[in-house]
Amino acid sequence: MCNKGLVRVIQFHTFSGTAQRFVGFILLLPLIAAFWYSAILATIMFVVISVLMFRELGTMAGVRSLPLGILLALGGMINLWPFAAAIYGWSIPTMFVFVIGLALICRIAFVRLTGDHRVADFCLMMVICVASGSFILGLPEGRFLLLALALVIACCDCAAYFVGRAVGGPRLAPAISPNKTISGALGGTMATLLAAVLLFGPMDLLDLEFSISGEMVMLSWFQIIAGGLVIGLLAQIGDLLESAVKRRLGFKDSSQLIPGHGGVLDRFDGYLLTLPAMILFFMLA
Repeated sequence: MCNKGLVRVIQFHTFSGTAQRFVGFILLLPLIAAFWYSAILATIMFVVISVLMFRELGTMAGVRSLPLGILLALGGMINLWPFAAAIYGWSIPTMFVFVIGLALICRIAFVRLTGDHRVADFCLMMVICVASGSFILGLPEGRFLLLALALVIACCDCAAYFVGRAVGGPRLAPAISPNKTISGALGGTMATLLAAVLLFGPMDLLDLEFSISGEMVMLSWFQIIAGGLVIGLLAQIGDLLESAVKRRLGFKDSSQLIPGHGGVLDRFDGYLLTLPAMILFFMLA
């Protein structure tokens, strides 16, 4: 009798968590539609998301006095720099130096505010991540690439969650995130690979090309499969990095802004390494 009651409680909590994740996804749909509809709205969304991410990190690290003006200025610089690069004709090395310089300045500022070098390193990665996303957004096919990446990472997250709960097994990183399993990680990686093939495979079959920074690129099947595997791995590593920072600072979620998903930083941790990797991938393609 007790066992049946325990099973019912577990089933209830599983359904409750799934329902919360579904509600959180529904709340994100208008943002996805606005992102696709307008490049201006997409840029504004990038600024708002980056401000919320840095505010959540600062709050977890005990920095509660960051003025909104400073956060908006930081978000503006990180997100609007591609416009300056286009106006003044910056070369690739110049853009690289600017982004790395901005990231290092933010890291130094974060160290002075918190005294925590590891969390400051995470802040540096966040700056590079957001700046990479802004660069991709400014490309001719930028919104398509970002939405495709979002769909692939969403498939990874969902598969990792449900496969991990259904199969269980050894923990992936118990010291960092006790609920993550190796089976979930493998399921997430396979789902990412499948999503990448379904999204980009038809482009190869139909000989479709898209423009990356003025150059036409057509992905081969090898590149699609390799890219899918790399995205699956990097998305989950980004998740673990954010989990490590939260555990270091004593938090389970970065905030409670999105039902079933936690905060903005929790929702976008999968992009931490995948956005810079996407730029490198297409530069080498």
